[in-house]
Amino acid sequence: MLNFNIITVDNSKIIVIHNICVPQGEEKGTGRKLIDCVKALAAKLGIQKIAVLPIETSKEFYIKQGFIEDEELNGYLIYELKGGKRKTRTTRRNRKKRKTRKYKRK
Repeated sequence: MLNFNIITVDNSKIIVIHNICVPQGEEKGTGRKLIDCVKALAAKLGIQKIAVLPIETSKEFYIKQGFIEDEELNGYLIYELKGGKRKTRTTRRNRKKRKTRKYKRK
């Protein structure tokens, strides 16, 4: 289970994760996959920051995922995305054309 909100602070949007709950016995890496989904959503929406207020037992998990402590926000951990919106992917056909043009012998 994942619970988050998107808020606006100083004309920039931030995703605030309220809680992540992974039931005992779930596949290993489920929490990481949930965080990766939030990161992908943020990139798709052009959101630069993800914030979380972790409990003491989960703080190490978030730090392993790339979150850092923010001294301005008491106790919150922040993840900053680089680049904002994702670029659209090229289709296979375009990639093949590009490769054949690049390596075509003369």
